[in-house]
Amino acid sequence: MLNLNPDTIARYANATTVEELLTARNQSSKLDPFKPYLDQRWNDGCIGAVQLTHEIRELGYHGTDRTVRRYLEPLRASGRAAINPWRRRSATWSPGLPGTPTT
Repeated sequence: MLNLNPDTIARYANATTVEELLTARNQSSKLDPFKPYLDQRWNDGCIGAVQLTHEIRELGYHGTDRTVRRYLEPLRASGRAAINPWRRRSATWSPGLPGTPTT
């Protein structure tokens, strides 16, 4: 048995072109609402995935620390701070999550 997800099988069966299969689908993540908070905390110097997972769980996150770790990997690899595009537009912007620090 190939152990393929039925959704994957349906996607391949329903595709009319190869390009349709190669095009990345825009999928949301459980982490999406917390990314601005994670970026801010990364910029503040908190770079531990376990600690950050603990913090966003208090804000309602139900995913794993592995998901947070995968989000942080490119930041670690680049050696740069996380850049939040909203911070450039407004110095008073807040992520809007309960209990998050504001700038």
